[in-house]
Amino acid sequence: MGDISNTQFFKAVQEEQKLEREREKLIIVAGKEYPVIYSVNLKKNTYVKLNREASQAVLPPPTGNFDDLPLKASETVHPDYRERYLEMFSRQNLLACYGIGIPAALSGWKL
Repeated sequence: MGDISNTQFFKAVQEEQKLEREREKLIIVAGKEYPVIYSVNLKKNTYVKLNREASQAVLPPPTGNFDDLPLKASETVHPDYRERYLEMFSRQNLLACYGIGIPAALSGWKL
């Protein structure tokens, strides 16, 4: 009973491929507006840079621990705003905001 049929498997593979194509389209469209796009897993404390075209001159490595990402990125933030930037994009703050449904990075909330 736990076996998956060839048809079900084929449909699942097709759906996975469709999702991957949609993800790639999203990266392309968002990349026109944003110089760099990251996929972040706050619970696992990881990130992966998604758009390959972004300049590496001032960017952190393409993958790594999320806790390092805001610190490295803050090097490009004006000193007057650096402390606020680090507070807003700290993993602890983002997790807290996500937990109550607040888009912290968009709203500027700090809990």
